[in-house]
Amino acid sequence: MEQPIVSIRNLERGRFSQPLKEFKGTFKGLSDEDVEHTEYNGKPGLRVHLKFSDVEVIESTEPYDFPIAELSLPYSKTADSIWGVLSDSMVLHIPDNKNITDLAGVRMHLKFTPGHMMWDGQKRTPRESWEVVGIEGKASATPKKSGLDRALEILNGKTTQQFNQAALSDPVVRADSEIQPLILGKKFIPQMIEMGAATVDKDGVHHVTVTS
Repeated sequence: MEQPIVSIRNLERGRFSQPLKEFKGTFKGLSDEDVEHTEYNGKPGLRVHLKFSDVEVIESTEPYDFPIAELSLPYSKTADSIWGVLSDSMVLHIPDNKNITDLAGVRMHLKFTPGHMMWDGQKRTPRESWEVVGIEGKASATPKKSGLDRALEILNGKTTQQFNQAALSDPVVRADSEIQPLILGKKFIPQMIEMGAATVDKDGVHHVTVTS
């Protein structure tokens, strides 16, 4: 019998479908390929494939029994992008003189997290993206700023709306279990003003007077 054009059977998996949501793995390097279109704009672009071995699954949408994994991400030079989120989270854990091509052999802890504001061609919308939440090995380094330091840095020169949007997209702030809830609960700025760490002018723009 001839298969109907529209069917709910024998569907193909997406080329880049990935059941992993959180895992640890040894970074083996990357490769890239030219693609006919990138997300949203439909123009030719670059896709990067990150390869991992010795995979330890922490969370997955389905059983994953393979010792290797590959993450396929669209490359972008824009910070508010999938590649930008990964990059911003990765640089927190490595020395200033290291880049991703220097990290072969280190063990990374990656997590697929929600709430990253990205441009979809018409407006900024929240999306999921991969973040590096930890690195073990020769390239590891202590994060340079605390959540409070980073939040105050972001607050300076911004209105409340601008601050909330920028701070809740920042990996340092997002990783701080004390600062992020204060921002979500609209308590961070009032506390900083009450403590004398920040002021607000007649136009609603905040100015940081001290750092932690």
